[in-house]
Amino acid sequence: MNVRAVCEGGFTLPLPVADAVALFTPEGERRWAGADWDPVYPIPGADDTEPGTVDVTCTPVEAGTQVRVTYDVTSLGPEGAAFVRELESGYAAFMDAWRGEILEGVA
Repeated sequence: MNVRAVCEGGFTLPLPVADAVALFTPEGERRWAGADWDPVYPIPGADDTEPGTVDVTCTPVEAGTQVRVTYDVTSLGPEGAAFVRELESGYAAFMDAWRGEILEGVA
């Protein structure tokens, strides 16, 4: 049986919105997501800002930028179902890790 989850969470970054938005394209994530992050594009030369299965919204706030991240995922089998459940149960920690990696990568 397939499993679907919509996980939502966020964090604040001490950056202007324009700087924050740039961190959430596939190429922008290279600055902070680690050596294992290596996006592959189905169409050579494709614009890396095209929407995908992850929605990131950046809103200006007094402290910088409020980032809201939504994953809408559906499993395609038993291994995928385990992944979806793990993502859902650990999503707050996942968002905390993103914030830490971003701050470390852009500092």
